[in-house]
Amino acid sequence: MKAFTTITTTIASGAALSSAISLDSWTLDAIIMPSAWTTASLTFQAAEASGGTYVNLFDDGGNETTVAAAVDRYIALTVADKEAVDSTRWLKIRSGTSGTAVNQGAERTIRLVLRKDW
Repeated sequence: MKAFTTITTTIASGAALSSAISLDSWTLDAIIMPSAWTTASLTFQAAEASGGTYVNLFDDGGNETTVAAAVDRYIALTVADKEAVDSTRWLKIRSGTSGTAVNQGAERTIRLVLRKDW
C-alpha cells in the first residue's frame, strides 16, 4: 500500500536555494515545477538535522545529484535520484549546481510529491 502527499518549498526572488524541507519518513517521488522558472537544473543540499550544516548531495560515484528541470513539468525522479535523496531527512533544493547556482528572477514555489510505502 502506498500513501502520497504534496508539500511545497520556495526559492526566494534573487536566490538559488530553497527553504529546508523535512522528508521525515517520506520518499521524494516527483517534483512539480512552477509555470515560471529561470532556466536551470535542480540539485540538492542535505543535512542530518533541521539546524544542521547543509552540504551538497552527491552519489557514491562522486556525481552531484542533478535533475533536469523546466517550466510546467511533473518530473518523476529516477530510482538513483530517489535513493540519493532518500539518504537524508532534511533537504534543500538548489536552482543550478553547486559550482554554478542560478538565482531565480522571482519567487518560485516548487511542489514536491512524497510517497510512503506501508
